[in-house]
Amino acid sequence: MYTIAGVFEMYEQLLPTKPYSSKKTHASCLEDVRCRLCGHAQESVPHILAGCGAMAQNKYLSRHNMALKVLFFEILRDQDLLEEVPPWYSSVMPKAVYKSEKVEA
Repeated sequence: MYTIAGVFEMYEQLLPTKPYSSKKTHASCLEDVRCRLCGHAQESVPHILAGCGAMAQNKYLSRHNMALKVLFFEILRDQDLLEEVPPWYSSVMPKAVYKSEKVEA
């Protein structure tokens, strides 16, 4: 239930970002609505999810690597370098090198 409510809050731009809090409380003390993580752009849901430079250095890279890990394990299985693909949510990370008589990855 909390997940659904959170998704609706994101969709409706109702998360407690600086501009939202400033408009809701009519507080003049929140004149600076720049992102509290990077300090460059206006803080907003789209900025936090896909455009914040501070997040790009770690969270976006981690999300990217986890998505590609699933694809990589599938390719390894197709090439008979793995017998079983670990679940997408597992913390198993690929080894540096996988070898067989025909293929090296």
